[in-house]
Amino acid sequence: MIKICVLDPHEISRNGISLLLDQQPNFLVTAKHSRPSSLLEQLPDMNCDILIITTLFDDVNNKPLLHRLLHIKPLQKIIFIAIKGNRQYAQQLAALGQPVYSIDEPIENLIMLINHVHGNAKIRTTTANLTQTKNTFPLMIAESDPRRILTKREMEILHLIYLQYSNIDIAQQLYLSISTVETHRKNIIRKLGANNTVGIIKYVVNNNLFPEITNMNKYVSEAGVR
Repeated sequence: MIKICVLDPHEISRNGISLLLDQQPNFLVTAKHSRPSSLLEQLPDMNCDILIITTLFDDVNNKPLLHRLLHIKPLQKIIFIAIKGNRQYAQQLAALGQPVYSIDEPIENLIMLINHVHGNAKIRTTTANLTQTKNTFPLMIAESDPRRILTKREMEILHLIYLQYSNIDIAQQLYLSISTVETHRKNIIRKLGANNTVGIIKYVVNNNLFPEITNMNKYVSEAGVR
């Protein structure tokens, strides 16, 4: 059970968010606060896995609030909900690596974000939601399906990387220049949150992206042992 606390100054939105989350089988809202001061006072003794804060406070800059919260409870996991009119705060928080959910997004995205943050999954930024249009907010979620992160060409190159093709081999196979392949490789590393090619391979294995290859390698390995 994931215990959730909500900080929102308005009763309707505070209770609405709490009700939506309480309806989820593995979520339990254990506390609701209308003022940052009451939250800060009770935070040391609160039993709260995830703290959800809306960016609705007119007299409170959420960036300093975040610092105060983490000063009191450094390991507290926090998600900010961005509301129209508070885009600046949302961008600042996202720039700090702080998970931010846009109220304009489906509730399923918030549920997924809560589960990922609670499970200590690495948060990756979805590029599509970081556009600079007036009513768009940064939405930071951890995508488990690389097909929603990578382009079709990047998936092809990822497949060949997993097959231990070199950049030259990939360029010849896909009729691309070596520099283009190198650019794609860098983009794949960045999008998957890896540090290098070894990180890419670990990501593929951990997420079982190409099971037909993995199963074949396992079969060959076991056959060799026998």
